[in-house]
Amino acid sequence: MELAAGRIGASQWVLSRALCRFNRFDLTRLPASKRKAALALQLPQWSPYADSAYAIAWQNGFASVWCWDNARIDAEIKKHGKTPKSQRKIPETLLRAPLSAGLRLLKCLDGVEGQYWQDAQLIASRWWPQRPDEQAWLSFQRDCGIAPEQQEGSSTLQDLPLQLRPWIKIAAPSGATDDMPLAEIALYGALTLGLGVTTVVLAMQHHQIDRAIEERSRELAAIKGKAGSVFAARESALGALTRLKSIETIEPYPQPLVLMAALAETLPKDGGAFVREWDMSGNRLKVAVKSPDANIAGADYEQALEKTGRFGDIQIITDADPKTTGFSMTIRPLDPAAVQERAK
Repeated sequence: MELAAGRIGASQWVLSRALCRFNRFDLTRLPASKRKAALALQLPQWSPYADSAYAIAWQNGFASVWCWDNARIDAEIKKHGKTPKSQRKIPETLLRAPLSAGLRLLKCLDGVEGQYWQDAQLIASRWWPQRPDEQAWLSFQRDCGIAPEQQEGSSTLQDLPLQLRPWIKIAAPSGATDDMPLAEIALYGALTLGLGVTTVVLAMQHHQIDRAIEERSRELAAIKGKAGSVFAARESALGALTRLKSIETIEPYPQPLVLMAALAETLPKDGGAFVREWDMSGNRLKVAVKSPDANIAGADYEQALEKTGRFGDIQIITDADPKTTGFSMTIRPLDPAAVQERAK
């Protein structure tokens, strides 16, 4: 984590990639007006931290999200004699020049970051404490969905300088950005002042109103208050229902428990075979199956996984342990009719 100069004399904290988690959320199937609310519902389920903070970049209905342990960062800021709330926290990935398309390996403040870009959008990112070997680099490309014939065996480690400003606007989960111009701030100040003056004038006039009118106004306000609580409860219930339907609609793939059950059915019934590793990201799944008797035949097991109807593009991954066989595959989406039924 580095301390850098920010705008208007403030400080901005550059968060090392090692301190951040990254994910990209596809919200293109939702109306633009509902995307921010849907993302806000998903973030607490994705983040592993009790006190999470986020930096969000919106691009064409996709949300690129960086998340970090806010309590840990605030404690570090206090060590430097600063007030956490007055500091702007920026993941270092957002301060290095973007790429139009392709793969690259970047030197970070701590460790190394692998990136995959398409149409000037960061599609995938992975961090390693040191430069990854060829096998780890190829595994990252498979998880990105890059065809085998297009994968690179190695990549040059690039050292890009940190920029003064992010290459894209950063938003909070509520959708607000931290790039408000000074002119806009001045406008809001003028409007607030105008409203304050108007309020004072109206208050003075209010004291001149007849007591009978004042009493009736209080009675009317009490009636509106009772009715307002009923309408507020109804709107809250309808809003919760809309959010639940949004979550169901934006998840077109089977639930993890369903996939685990399908995978368990393919394991040999005897011999003690079990799943040693499970790594699911988006529509990609990577597993490692271990058998004490080393009786997992890769080709046969690949056919068994294909027959479940849940997986496709299955690739066998060799492992240093002869009793372990790895598989990388694509998760087949649900039938559109089933997705529609879940959204009802």
